[in-house]
Amino acid sequence: MKRLRLHALLYSTAVYLLSGCAATQEVTKFSAAQPKTVCIAEHKAVKEGVLSALKTGLTKHGVGSRVIDAQYVERHSMWTPSVDPNYVRNCDAIMFYVANWTWDVAMYMYYANIWVTNTGMTKKLAQASYTAGAGVSKFINAETKILEMIDSMFTEYYSKQNTQIAQGVKPEPKVMELSPVEKEKFMASTADKTDSKKLATPLYIEELRALSKLRDDGIITEDEFQKQKAEIFARE
Repeated sequence: MKRLRLHALLYSTAVYLLSGCAATQEVTKFSAAQPKTVCIAEHKAVKEGVLSALKTGLTKHGVGSRVIDAQYVERHSMWTPSVDPNYVRNCDAIMFYVANWTWDVAMYMYYANIWVTNTGMTKKLAQASYTAGAGVSKFINAETKILEMIDSMFTEYYSKQNTQIAQGVKPEPKVMELSPVEKEKFMASTADKTDSKKLATPLYIEELRALSKLRDDGIITEDEFQKQKAEIFARE
């Protein structure tokens, strides 16, 4: 009888470990073209392997990275980072990260959070967070999980773009506001090839700038760019 009870206890324990609370992951994907270069704000309190995984994950998606010094201050159980604005020059975005480990038979990463903002830290561009579950799956390799989190932030945008391209659908150019200096430079660079009266119209300038960005980001080809540009200048 004691042996049967022991077997039952061991079985119940195994079921609990294998079917415990599942891990949770929340993702906010990039909704626009990826940044070309990301400054990674180093968090010195986090294991070094996480930083190398972040760089590897960005490289996988064709994004350059540069590690910069940063200050992470813990307030109310949350990390609040800050960076020197001079450090983010020549970067298109900043990546911040937090990862925590605990012990249960062996060390494992029970929480990780990665978020990307613009260089002014005023807008979140993408984010992925992970909380380990109660089962044995929590002992996943931390660097593998970090790479999966990076992948998850890029998937939706590029899947959508690839689908549109395969279906022959061209993304609608977004109207972008240009500074007076940008308008002057754009007009000077294209005035010899286009109608200067139309270039003097802000809407035409903004449409052409947006169209140029789509080409530079690889969303449309050079031929498509030239065709759409011709259509813009063919308007009355």
